Amino acid sequence: MGVRWMESKLEGEAQCAQLEQRGLVHGCIARDFDYILFGGNNLYQARWLFISLQFVEFGFGGKVQSNILHLSMDYLDETLCLSRSCLIAMTIMIGCDYAQKGIPGVGLVTALEIVSEFYLMKHDHPQVILDRFKSYTTEMLPVRDYDSNVKRKLRLSVTRNSIDLRNFNPNSDAMSNAINIYMMPVVIEYSRTQLPKKLPPNIQKTEKCATLTKGGRTACSKRERVAMERMRMNALLYKHNPDNRLCG
Repeated sequence: MGVRWMESKLEGEAQCAQLEQRGLVHGCIARDFDYILFGGNNLYQARWLFISLQFVEFGFGGKVQSNILHLSMDYLDETLCLSRSCLIAMTIMIGCDYAQKGIPGVGLVTALEIVSEFYLMKHDHPQVILDRFKSYTTEMLPVRDYDSNVKRKLRLSVTRNSIDLRNFNPNSDAMSNAINIYMMPVVIEYSRTQLPKKLPPNIQKTEKCATLTKGGRTACSKRERVAMERMRMNALLYKHNPDNRLCG
């Protein structure tokens, strides 16, 4: 069908992040924000939920159009001081695929407050952030005169079990494994020479495939014809603009 594809060992978003880190693609089109947690820098999505991902398109020269949401890790880090470590710590607290329970009582706003208070150094590991938070709020560390009101409020919330840390151990093996899945994802180390070649779509094979999957129907629908014409146009675009690289 002329669609280029690559294998991944585990998470597809993690593999796409590896491609961007190596400079093989400019970013990734994906629904899953985990792409950023895996080390990706540029995530593209349709801005409105009712727009399918297949309609994420770019203007001339790769310009981001108004209907596209561009999430940049550089922007989050430089403008909001939200590093990748902060985002991973927030994900663990809120709950994710690898730490589904999260911390009861912690939502997005509370997670932001926690990292704003306990992320102290630029290269802090997520586990360090979480350990500081638990140590302070469970009274392993004393209250200081210069502690912020937010910090004191978090401590009080834990004391009252509004934030329930009784079953949360940031230094457990399970927590280390969950964090390492994001920090050190298992990927195939692709190089530029291993990128799949750009080939024009084989319309005849595509029509044959569509016929087989449609129960023997030989006539293509209008939508199928439009989709195949779009594939032809993409093939021409890739041919004349070799730098138009995007992982999706």
